[in-house]
Amino acid sequence: MTDVLILGGTGWLSGRIAAHALGAGATVTCLARGGRPAPPGATLVLADRDEEAAYDVVSRTDWDHVVDVSSRADHVSGAVRALGDRAARWTYISSMSVYRDDETVGTDESASRHPAAQAGEDDDYARQKVAAEDAVQAGVGDRAHPRPARPHRRRRRPERSLRLLGGGVPPGPG
Repeated sequence: MTDVLILGGTGWLSGRIAAHALGAGATVTCLARGGRPAPPGATLVLADRDEEAAYDVVSRTDWDHVVDVSSRADHVSGAVRALGDRAARWTYISSMSVYRDDETVGTDESASRHPAAQAGEDDDYARQKVAAEDAVQAGVGDRAHPRPARPHRRRRRPERSLRLLGGGVPPGPG
């Protein structure tokens, strides 16, 4: 059984990723504030990622896969610090907004990105996503799978993220 931790899991995209993983036979835990329910069959762990102890409960488990969709670099870097050593694989769902040129059809993940957000630049979505990607890459190295979204796609299509997760069930270790 694959143990998957979804950081979120109750929102638009993360909820669909969680439901898809469940449907493929994974054991899914969603860490979220609790404003919405987790998909049926998932375990919901209530936590506010602004709090220091947000990851205490889930940091006691070794995860086959951690999936994060946050647009806040501080949330992502905090999660990587708390859970990076416990995750066999880490997928960060980013955005085509990280690319300086998001209009050219056919570009790929080698395209030039915006600079990463610095302290105090909380309102710049693209730069926050870049800083989050960087935090994942720095924190988990070759276990990281950032930027699964292709820059030449413009519509919200959760099936693309699910496909990039290996059909919804991230592979276990080994």
